[in-house]
Amino acid sequence: MPEAKNSLFRKIFLLSFAVLIALDYAVPYTLLSGTQKISGSFLFWPTLTIAAACLAFIALYKWR
Repeated sequence: MPEAKNSLFRKIFLLSFAVLIALDYAVPYTLLSGTQKISGSFLFWPTLTIAAACLAFIALYKWR
């Protein structure tokens, strides 16, 4: 992968993980704070985990 393209991919990748980390802290304390049932968090956490796993897979697939 050319250096400029690699640098752009790295920036997009780090920004994507930063967004996931921000969502990891923001959603439970804002959107899910009024949820009385635990089913709301059981929908959020697997979705977040799948998104992080997909990003990690893409990063490792393109790593050479």
